[in-house]
Amino acid sequence: MAKLESPTRSDNLYRYRADVPLTRPIFQGDIFEVTDLTCLSGNQRVAILTHPCSMRQGVSLRDRLTIAQVTTSKSPIRLPWDGHFRIMPLPDLDSGNEFWQIDFEEIHTIPSKVLSTDKRIACLKDLGITLLQQRYIHHLTRYPVERKALYDSSANVMTEVDLMEFWVENLINKDSSDPAEQIKHQQTEFDKYIKDFRQDLLTKSNRANVRRKVYKEIENRL
Repeated sequence: MAKLESPTRSDNLYRYRADVPLTRPIFQGDIFEVTDLTCLSGNQRVAILTHPCSMRQGVSLRDRLTIAQVTTSKSPIRLPWDGHFRIMPLPDLDSGNEFWQIDFEEIHTIPSKVLSTDKRIACLKDLGITLLQQRYIHHLTRYPVERKALYDSSANVMTEVDLMEFWVENLINKDSSDPAEQIKHQQTEFDKYIKDFRQDLLTKSNRANVRRKVYKEIENRL
């Protein structure tokens, strides 16, 4: 039977901390500062739990997403993790002295419109996302799903969101007075382009070829 895994270093968890590019599409595991959410007590940090396959309609987020409250702990959980099944530890989330964690016992749905990319404080790497999935499933079922199986089931959307970020970062007009509109426009353009290759992203052997096609298309549009 598989076992719950742990990173060896906190840096293994995060793609971005503190300075998160606006061009990074919102994704599972992203951590936000939010305001005016009466469903939350105390601090106002949340992490997205909605699976990436079901969080969007086209390039737009669905009206409501599932989140967990990100809370503080009285004492840090040392690496490697052992036990602590009701949470996902977030070591070194920020530069403060507090130890943060995703609390699986504080789950809510919230309007996606309250999640502003300029209030996003961290994004997880693929490893961090699959560790979050593994621990959340274990919390609900007490069954430790093999992390590789979780990665294999999400690798297509993880690859797609990485390609979308690369596309937007290279093709937006950085001098625009409305960067948010520029980002949305290029996300829509990417969505139109990638739709013919989404089936290929489902197969590991085809993903490299999709990446090459996207990189070439970006060159053609520059």
